[in-house]
Amino acid sequence: METMTTSDRYPLAAYDGARPPAPTWFRKAVETPYTSHHVNVDGADIWYQQWGSANNPGLLLVHGNGAHSHWYDFIAPTFMDDFNVVAIDHSSMGDSDWRDSYSLEQFSAEQIAVMQDSGMLDHSVKPIIAAHSFGGLISLITTSLIGDRLSGLLLMDSTVLRPEEVLNHPRPKPSSKDVFFPDLQSALNRFRLLPPQVQKNANHYIQDHIARHSLKQETRNGVTGWVWKFDPELWAKLDWDDAKPWAALGNISCKFGCVRGGRSTLFTDDILESMSSQVEAPFLTIEDAGHHLFLDKPQECISAMRKIFSRWNANSGLASNQLQRPTVPGSLLGPIPQSGHSVLVIGVGLQRAFSNRADKFHAASRAIKRPRL
Repeated sequence: METMTTSDRYPLAAYDGARPPAPTWFRKAVETPYTSHHVNVDGADIWYQQWGSANNPGLLLVHGNGAHSHWYDFIAPTFMDDFNVVAIDHSSMGDSDWRDSYSLEQFSAEQIAVMQDSGMLDHSVKPIIAAHSFGGLISLITTSLIGDRLSGLLLMDSTVLRPEEVLNHPRPKPSSKDVFFPDLQSALNRFRLLPPQVQKNANHYIQDHIARHSLKQETRNGVTGWVWKFDPELWAKLDWDDAKPWAALGNISCKFGCVRGGRSTLFTDDILESMSSQVEAPFLTIEDAGHHLFLDKPQECISAMRKIFSRWNANSGLASNQLQRPTVPGSLLGPIPQSGHSVLVIGVGLQRAFSNRADKFHAASRAIKRPRL
């Protein structure tokens, strides 16, 4: 367990409201034009951002708990030449409306509506969903409903637990406290990640970008200040059942892959083994990345996504030369295993496939009885 200081937990406080210096690649990415849209789903307006042409196959990017679509502002543009890229704001988060109650099925209905509204489900090539953390559990429900209309699902540090494992791995939940800040600087100073993690690469410019899009101005009792966009009562209103994502994982009908952070406090080795026993798929580990892996290692995360999409490419209908371009100088990745549960560790100058673990996972996979929804 990493020791965290106050400055680790609240890194933006050191900048006093100023923007941390950012590299050119990041500035260009977040300045890439996109369009904003919304679709009404059961009485709530659900917002999404769109990059690229609707003539391309679809790629739906799904955020995690308490997050929003702007977590992907520096990821989405790298895929817009190949995909109709869409990042969703689920209800209770981002710019989408709040509800009186929430459920995994309701969130899934929002995903399906956005894919339909953006043209993804009308394309001759089925769309891909790439989802981080909590968003991956929602997306698994989507595969259980319309898996035959999807090309693949990529989970990014999404922990799918057996129902009996839940007590040993409690899910972090945001505070239900509704905080009102007098000014933007005060709000930025209190921005933190959940679960907390030390950003060894000091990519504070990414946290700053995300934090600014996590806030909105609001006037209360004649005083204008800043508040978080997410519904602070989300978890109190949420009808939650870990058994549903676990069952969906065992019955997934589209292609599947998973990327986790090597320093993730949530996606532990025992969870990796458990999930690997439930589904045949590549599980990739990005070394020295935490749970919020594309904040720690954004370019390596993009490369890992491309590698998995390229593996799926044979049956996707995409041109054979698509998705092969490296996003960083030189390749940081080796070939992705073509079958089984081999784990590829990704890091600068480091590639390892754990074949002995793969053999063990194969045996577990053969022994498990697949649950049915």
